[in-house]
Amino acid sequence: MKNIIIIISILFITNLSAQFPTLVEKNSFENFEISSLIKTKNGSFVLTGFFCPILEVNEEKGEEINYKNRLWSAELDQNGKTIWSKILTDGIKDSIIGKYIAEGNSGFLILTKNLGNNQHQLVKINNSGDILWKRNVGKSSKLISANKGGYILLGKYNKENNWIYKLNENGEEQWKISMSQFNNQKMVDVINTIDYQYIVLAYDINEIGEKKWNLVKFNDEGKITWKKKLVSNIFANSDYKLGNFIQDKLGNYIIATTEKYVIHSDIRITKVNEKGAILYSKLYGFDIGKDKPINEIAYGIIEAENGGYIFGGRIYKFATSVGRDVLCLFRIDENGNFLWFDSYRKFKYNNIISFQTLNDNKYIIGLTSNWDDERNKNYTFILSLTDNFDAKNDPMLCPLVE
Repeated sequence: MKNIIIIISILFITNLSAQFPTLVEKNSFENFEISSLIKTKNGSFVLTGFFCPILEVNEEKGEEINYKNRLWSAELDQNGKTIWSKILTDGIKDSIIGKYIAEGNSGFLILTKNLGNNQHQLVKINNSGDILWKRNVGKSSKLISANKGGYILLGKYNKENNWIYKLNENGEEQWKISMSQFNNQKMVDVINTIDYQYIVLAYDINEIGEKKWNLVKFNDEGKITWKKKLVSNIFANSDYKLGNFIQDKLGNYIIATTEKYVIHSDIRITKVNEKGAILYSKLYGFDIGKDKPINEIAYGIIEAENGGYIFGGRIYKFATSVGRDVLCLFRIDENGNFLWFDSYRKFKYNNIISFQTLNDNKYIIGLTSNWDDERNKNYTFILSLTDNFDAKNDPMLCPLVE
């Protein structure tokens, strides 16, 4: 019996370590920060963000120029290598960043933000990254590709109530949905659905200040087709970050939020079926629910090719230099059961901007650093993640041996 236990222990350690993910750096951009990365129809990847301020010398005038943020876009091949990379603004007068990029039928559209006046602009580029046109749009929060060509834009416009509106390839408005139609005070995120519609994650606030979360679905003609109120107390202490909302292949919706306490935070994963019923809502982290000096923050979701979901995040441990504010990845199965966790000290102060699927359980990750203290610079990293997990070889899922 003792020998059986030893053999099982050896198999457990060997199989578990063999199933941890493999993370490989494919590309990096010094003094660039990424804000959005998408997979194109031809399988490449296009991103937007900004080139960070840098002090340069104008040799003709013999003076130093302290540039502002400059709008940036790039295209990468399937290995993460650069096809083209272009800085689209001069950074002399305005500080402009690219927030979101979406693919159309004739190039790409970038939603930008001017940090000086907090206004947003649409910038259309062709497939080589050359600017075709620009259009002011007031204040907007999210841009995605429309199912039948054109784009869906979420946010405010000309200081009116929040709405969603459809744009054609030239950035002209085709239709809009007003906030009165939604009857919500805040629209948080919007994604494409597997039945070629769109769904918004939104909330309204009741008379005592509680957030009431809702899902609102609409079609390509701007008609609302479905609404569902979610159980409010689940998200009572949750903060939501754009990009932490997806739909899986079976139609379920996955929402990742950060559950906040006094000096502690956990990651909450909520799974909702197509009818709006909550299948589960679970917390993940160290010392869940306790006010220990550990913050865990959710950044990014992707559905794993062989089932379940992979999440990105950051871990911050107060008063320690070990594992401080580092990148972490963890994986759960379809029912929310924890499968693996790993952290990466090399990537400190980094946020996952986007997960994109490659093939054979491989994924591309766009990662940006607020500041690389070791190299004294800002960086964007392009990583490939290989998910080595195989439930057939996982001893944690095997029957107990007596």
